[in-house]
Amino acid sequence: VDTLVKKSNHFSDVGAGFGSLYSKLQTIEANSSLRPSARRRAADSVLDAIDSIKKLNNEFIGLLSREVKNEQVA
Repeated sequence: VDTLVKKSNHFSDVGAGFGSLYSKLQTIEANSSLRPSARRRAADSVLDAIDSIKKLNNEFIGLLSREVKNEQVA
């Protein structure tokens, strides 16, 4: 549940116009006040969110591809 909440916070930040997930990742990596372990945990959370978006995109593309193939057969 904690991971899901962190991901949704990242998505909310992006939706509210606070940059992209990639800019959040750059900000975390450039934050010299974070200890390496804290930086790694924060970056991992953003990377997980990026992976989730990639999976959703791939599923959506797969659905569209199947729909196009079904229309071509019909």
